[in-house]
This record gives sequence, C-alpha cells and structure tokens, in this order.
Amino acid sequence: MPPADGIEVEWQFGVDDLATAERVLHERADALGLTLTPATTTVLLDEYLDTADWAFHRASFALRLREADGAAEATLKDFGDQTDGPYRRREINEPLDAAAMGELLASTGPVARRVRAVVGPGELRGLFSLRTERSTFDVHANGGQPVAEVALDATDVENARGAAHALSRIELELADPDALAAVEQLATALGAVEGFEPASGSKFAAGLAATGQSPDAPPDLGPTRVRPESTLGEVAYAALRRQFGRFLANEPGTRLGEDIEALHDMRVATRRLRTGLAVFDAALPPSLAGLRPEFGWVADALGDVRDLDVQIEWLGTEAAALPGPGEDSALAPLIDILGVRREEARSRMLDVLDSPRFAALVEGATAVLREGATTPAGAVPAADVAPALLRKRWRRYQRLARGLSAASPEDDYHDTRIRAKRIRYTTEFTARLYGGDATGFVDALKRTQNDLGRYQDAAIAVDLLERTAAAQPLPRHTVFAMGRLAERQREAIRSVMETFPATHREVRREWRRLRAVLEGGAEGA
Repeated sequence: MPPADGIEVEWQFGVDDLATAERVLHERADALGLTLTPATTTVLLDEYLDTADWAFHRASFALRLREADGAAEATLKDFGDQTDGPYRRREINEPLDAAAMGELLASTGPVARRVRAVVGPGELRGLFSLRTERSTFDVHANGGQPVAEVALDATDVENARGAAHALSRIELELADPDALAAVEQLATALGAVEGFEPASGSKFAAGLAATGQSPDAPPDLGPTRVRPESTLGEVAYAALRRQFGRFLANEPGTRLGEDIEALHDMRVATRRLRTGLAVFDAALPPSLAGLRPEFGWVADALGDVRDLDVQIEWLGTEAAALPGPGEDSALAPLIDILGVRREEARSRMLDVLDSPRFAALVEGATAVLREGATTPAGAVPAADVAPALLRKRWRRYQRLARGLSAASPEDDYHDTRIRAKRIRYTTEFTARLYGGDATGFVDALKRTQNDLGRYQDAAIAVDLLERTAAAQPLPRHTVFAMGRLAERQREAIRSVMETFPATHREVRREWRRLRAVLEGGAEGA
C-alpha cells in the first residue's frame, strides 16, 4: 500500500501486448542482476471526480476513489513533473470503508479534509471510471527488500456510454529512494525496447481524452489589451480583468493548501485589484469601485495564512543555519505552535471563501467587469491623465522614503513598502502606454520592495520570537535557539537600514527618466 502522504516516483510505458511486455521485463531485469517476484493480481475499479468548475484540475490535482479486493481508498495526486525522467507526483491517500462520495466528504482523514476545503459549498461529480486488471511484481536487488514495484495494467476507460478506450501499460514505481540508480537502469533498459513507448500522460489525462472532456476555459471577462490610444476606462478594465482572472485562477490551489505560492499569488492579485480600484476610481462605476472593501476583507483572511506560511518556511530553512548541534530540532516546538496557528487561520480563511458574501463578491465583480461601464472621466485618453496618477503616487511614496533612517520606526518602513507597491502597480497598469520606458523604474521598485520586505519579515520574526518566548512555556534549549535566531533577524534589519538610501537613490534616478517621458508625452498632447 502506498504511503499516506509522499512523493511517487514512477516510469510509465505504453505497450501493445502485455504478455510480450512481461517476457521482455524479465529479460531486462535478469540482465541487470535484478529479481522479480510475483506480488498480486487484482482488479482495480477507479472513479475520478471533480467539481462542476473543475476546481481540483485548476489546482493541478486529480481526485480518485479506488476499490480493490473489497477495500476502498481515496487519493489526491498532483499532475507531477516529468521533465527529467520519471513522473514525480505528490500523492495523498486515505483508506475508506466503501468507495462512496458521501463517506469521503464525511471522513476526517487527510484526503477528506482537503476535498472539503476545495469543494466548499459546491458538490462533487463523477468524471469517468477506469477498470484495470493489474499484475504486480516486486523488484529486488541483491536479494534484499523490494526496491521497486512493476505493475502490468490492462485498463478500460468507461463513461456513461460504456467502455470508450483501452490502455495497456507497464508502470515501474520506486520503493526505495536509495536504489534510484538501479531502478533507473531498468527503466532506461525498458525504454530502449521497441514497442515500449514512454507514456505522454497519466491515466487521468488519458481518461479525459478518451471521454472527450476538458476543463472549462477561464471566464471571459472582456478585453485586456492596452494600446497607446486606449482610454482611461479601457486601461482600468484591462488591469482589473487581468488581476481578477488571477484571483479566480488561484482560488482552488489556495483552498487546497498544498502549494503556498497559490495563496501568495491570490493575495497579490487581491492587492493589485484594490490598488487598481483606487487608482482608477474616477473612471469606474460605483458598483465596481465599491468592491474595494470586499477585496480588503478577503485580503485580510489570506494575509493571516500567508504570514504564517512565510514564518514556518523561514524557520524551516533558517534553523539549520544556527550554530551548535541539534539546533534545528530545538526549534521544532516553535514550528509546531505556528502549525497549529496556521490551521486555525486556514479555517477562518475557508469560512470566508465558503461564505455567501464571497460568492456575491465573485458574481458581482464578474458581471461588472464584463459589462465594462465607465464614467465620463473614463472616456478620456489614458495617456493624458496617467502622468498625473503616477506623480500623485510618487509624491506619496517619496515623502516617506526620503525620510527613512536608522531611527525611523518599523511602521514607517512598512508604510513605505506599501506605497512602493502602489506606485509600482500603477506604473505596471499604465506601462504599455509608454512602451518599454517604464521598465527601469519598475525594476528599481521591485528591488526596493524586496529590501523593505526583508526588513518587514525580519521585524515580524523578531516580534514573533519575543512574544512566543514570553507567553508560551517552551524548553530552555528552544528559547536559547530562538534568541540566536532573533539576533540574526536584527542583523538583517540593520543591513536594510544601511543599504536603503542607496536603493532609494536608484529609484529616484529611474523616476527622473520616466518623468521625462511622461512630460514629453504631455507636451506632445
């Protein structure tokens, strides 16, 4: 039985005849000094599921219910990476008493928890079924424990119309990571045999193709192209549609929680949406401009989880850098505490995403963005008014940035970073009006954000360590390790304080170049 949660490493080959393939398999294994021993012969009944809007597929996962020999199992498997040899896929398994959707949603196991998070207020639906006759062999090296398992599969893809497609495959799955080289030799030998074609996709992908199914295309929110002659309203809607599309695209991955970058990208899209709604307020109807507080509400829920993701990831990487033996394990109690907080924050976030209020936000924003209505201010050429929008946000950023020093409070650094983001986003929204002339300014702002982000992350880390040490009973060696880690973060803060003036000078130089372009455009107009 596969582990409850792990990385599957597997080679798959399509073959024309399984009997011939089995003979070749034994020959190639013998030539490499490997031994094959029969393990099982069984029939697998698989059903693949998703939501009506393909949420699992959009999160790059497949959901499968499997029944074999009277036992049932639910599996979540990501689409994996086949860029360098075998498939490498995250696989999460949960045993069930019976392969039924109702039981899965009522279960408390690792798959069920994730499924409920992704499905939310929606429902699961069946996509297609597979029936596989499987014969397996254990692969042994030097008479030891199995280093891999080989499965010979004869699979029928079934849908409501009955059997639609047949597949014959050999799957070679690594069981012992230390034996990767030996198993890879066998895979290479099989791949060199005529008639052994490396599979170009998973059984899930083959099932979708055989049953003529494909995920729905992202919703068409309207044009996103910006031209030099675009109106302010057209620029506004192009920016908002792009960001709202990213917001929607990352929701399933955010719900699932397996890739912290999905939540990060959804949060960034939310920030950009809020900035766009503020920047282009005069060009937008009240029904759209009024959604800014609603996106702020979502951003707060996402931010609580994202901050803990960053802290947990930071602790995991920085712990190993602490001097002294066992320091990484000394921080385990702190990581566990943050893990509990993250689960609590995720629960609150999912309550937000499952709520009627969130559904109303998505429905309302989709409708208004498709409609594309603007005010009279939105009808003017964007190139005429964009310079004033940029200058306004530059002044707000510059007022804070030029005054930053080692004596400035943390809030000033935080506020400067926020204003740097706003001027950067505004520049990116309007950059296509000026060709590539804004690239240098945007790049300089990115470096500024990175510097100020390091400051903020370090300040949050120090505060976290100090508050947790004061409020939470922890082992002495954990508190000692936390103290060392806090000092490393204070040094990062000092480093940003020292380098920020030079970073800001570069931003000012790039602003002067962009300002010359803006002023030239205004004079030409």
